[in-house]
Amino acid sequence: MSYASIEEAMTSGHGIERSFCCHVHQDNVASASVNSLTGLWFCYACGAKGKYNVTDVTPAQFSAQLRAALERLDNPPRTYGESWLSLYDSMGPGQYWLDRFGEEICRLHRLGQDPAGRFATIPVRDEMGRILGVIRRDLTGEDRAKYRYPSGVDMSKHLYNHHRVTGDVLLLTEGATDAIAAEEAGFPTAVATYRNGVSRAQERLILQYAPRVVLVAYDQDDKGEMGATAVYDRLNRRVPVDRLTWDTYKDLAAIPLSDRTAMMSALSEQYG
Repeated sequence: MSYASIEEAMTSGHGIERSFCCHVHQDNVASASVNSLTGLWFCYACGAKGKYNVTDVTPAQFSAQLRAALERLDNPPRTYGESWLSLYDSMGPGQYWLDRFGEEICRLHRLGQDPAGRFATIPVRDEMGRILGVIRRDLTGEDRAKYRYPSGVDMSKHLYNHHRVTGDVLLLTEGATDAIAAEEAGFPTAVATYRNGVSRAQERLILQYAPRVVLVAYDQDDKGEMGATAVYDRLNRRVPVDRLTWDTYKDLAAIPLSDRTAMMSALSEQYG
């Protein structure tokens, strides 16, 4: 879950790592993350960092945090069975996804759409593959947010597709659709961080996976470049990190399949 400010994240947020909109630059996508125990925060978009003064939390706010923590202990995160996704994909992936990917890869990732055609869906799973909810991609143009994440799920604790990948070369993307695009093009060991950077929880998942090398395929823009630099700074002392670049297209999912397949084939040969 993301928060509008670091104050909101610290006083009302859930989890140890909490995403918030950076106050240093004009941020509306929650590019920063704060550790609720230490108060240390870092922005993966602009590189700003600092420490939140936890003594600024009032006794009333602290009591509220404590009550919320105890409630979460009594109420573990809800998970759903595979059949729950049939609410969205029983009639197929929907035209939005079929316009972007082949039907086989859509069905493999269980991409779907609500029956009224208001939003397309991407499953969110934990590291064991249990379903935590779905990401909703607005199709009506009425929602100010392009994507809506499942309520109560801290996305900074998860990596898209982490439960499926095998192999020692890990491809890191920003969005789930880019990880799907990489697999469709023949590079199945792709996971997404849901943003242009990694949290401490995601860092632990990556290191537990023990890849031989991490390839950062973030968007080809300034934010993607800053995010790739942040990933390098965080991981490179323990695992080699290489930044992938390409021309013309902003992200992997935008690259035509034939060109994308050639690109993934070259990567497989280079790092195989």
